[in-house]
Amino acid sequence: GALLARIRALEAKNARLEAENTRMKLVEGKNASLEAEVASLRREVNLRNGAAKVQLEAKHEALKDAKEAYGELVPTLEKLNSAEAE
Repeated sequence: GALLARIRALEAKNARLEAENTRMKLVEGKNASLEAEVASLRREVNLRNGAAKVQLEAKHEALKDAKEAYGELVPTLEKLNSAEAE
């Protein structure tokens, strides 16, 4: 009687441990899936940041070119104004 009760208790404990082990494997699988999603999102963010950086650099160059062109235009306008004043 006591030995049989002990065996049944150990079998029940074993079943609980197996169920917990299965649950942990599911959690680990979900965790791996979430880690893969995070890695994918990080890659996407890095790509977008890279594209934004390239766009910003292009705008900076365009602004620099516009400032340079304006700087060249001012003396020409001043010469035209002084020629008209004469």
